[in-house]
Amino acid sequence: MERTLLRTDKEIAEIYDRCFRSVWNISFTLLRCRADADDNTADTFVRLIEKNPVFENETHEKAWLILTAKNLARDRLRHWWTRRTDLEEASEIGENDPEPDETLEAVLALPEKYRLVIYLYYYEGYTSREIAKMLGLSDAAVRSRLKRARDQLKNRMGGSVL
Repeated sequence: MERTLLRTDKEIAEIYDRCFRSVWNISFTLLRCRADADDNTADTFVRLIEKNPVFENETHEKAWLILTAKNLARDRLRHWWTRRTDLEEASEIGENDPEPDETLEAVLALPEKYRLVIYLYYYEGYTSREIAKMLGLSDAAVRSRLKRARDQLKNRMGGSVL
């Protein structure tokens, strides 16, 4: 997929159609707010247009978008304005968000490093090795985070876990 020119509108639209839901879900998982997830998703695709990276394949493309969404979400969480907002208000689930249930609420209550690996493993279907490569962690670190996240979920949900 090597190229030297900017992507066409059609190519950007195809990438958007393929990867929008994953990018939005990552954003929502990390930010826990529909409006912030929308903004973060838009910023991710703007970054794609600005940087115009060369991808080896669609898997590489999706991994780049997920990593970019994660980094932009972290930047957004570090911003001074975000630290001043009330987290109770920020975590309200909107009408187009995933259906709220006990499992989703428990996952969203996990620390960020656990929410992200749980989402990538269970919802996106990545292996621990793929997640490790994507996040720049060791495979053992990802497996450890998955185990700790499962343990925390089990405690919060009274024994039933993913």
